[in-house]
Amino acid sequence: MDEKPGDRASVCRGLMAPIGMEYSSKKGYQLIHECLQCGKVGKNKVAINTIQEDQLISFMKSVV
Repeated sequence: MDEKPGDRASVCRGLMAPIGMEYSSKKGYQLIHECLQCGKVGKNKVAINTIQEDQLISFMKSVV
């Protein structure tokens, strides 16, 4: 987890659990996750031009 975008400076080192998803016209699809240890919530952009075995992008498009 980052303290500032890209720094990977968090000392918590807890596992991140997915808790949601959202779509932004600027950033595209984003996964929302929460640290199981400290409770910090973060977002990560999802790559859309990849082959994914779990078909995550198709699923996200169907529920958003």
